[in-house]
Amino acid sequence: MTENLRSEAAPAVVDDCWNRIGVGGDRTCPELVAYVHCRNCHVFTRAARSLFDRPPPEGYRDACSSLLAEPTARVERDVETTLVFRLHDEWLAFPSRGLAEVTTPRLVRRVPHRSNPVFAGLVNVSGQILPAVSLHGLLGVDPPEDDHAGLVRNDGFVWLAHPRLVVIAAREERWAFHADEVAGIVPIARDDLKPAPSTLTATAHGFSRAIFQWQRREVGLLADDRVFAALRSHCR
Repeated sequence: MTENLRSEAAPAVVDDCWNRIGVGGDRTCPELVAYVHCRNCHVFTRAARSLFDRPPPEGYRDACSSLLAEPTARVERDVETTLVFRLHDEWLAFPSRGLAEVTTPRLVRRVPHRSNPVFAGLVNVSGQILPAVSLHGLLGVDPPEDDHAGLVRNDGFVWLAHPRLVVIAAREERWAFHADEVAGIVPIARDDLKPAPSTLTATAHGFSRAIFQWQRREVGLLADDRVFAALRSHCR
């Protein structure tokens, strides 16, 4: 039944430029400067509407009804949700259980005689003063090299720079750090997690408990307990 349904309801041909030159590809599309993300672009919207506006093929509704009436085998997978973000050219993930907020960048005020490569200073987030930390410094990741056009060039790729301030929390403690890019919340099956390789930076390897593949990228999953312990040590 499923094969018949797919053959009758063949999708329209759509130029998925977002997977070639957009956020899912090499990011060379000039429209990204104005739209930031492909989902904001009129080309993406027009492609989506073309799919919804198609008339259903003959027998499509009957096939759908029959398919939905069939009993389904429920397969449960052990899934962990993570926040995927980028530091320079390193893609990392943080368990969402330790995520408090993602917002726009804020000005960080240095604390005389207290600021260091990890403890950057203090930042105001929604009226609350939080310690601002640098995961670049903690993980040994180079800071981004931004040009005046807001682009970051690393390893032959051109990234559109739109940093975010991420607030993480452990019980009553909160820290804020700037990420060079935030992709969003990504669910990962624990079966897909692999041991962290030595290809990560030496320091980042010590804070990573696994890696996984996401959109053709290798992402290091951070161990939140190790990160929190290190932040407590540096922010005393």
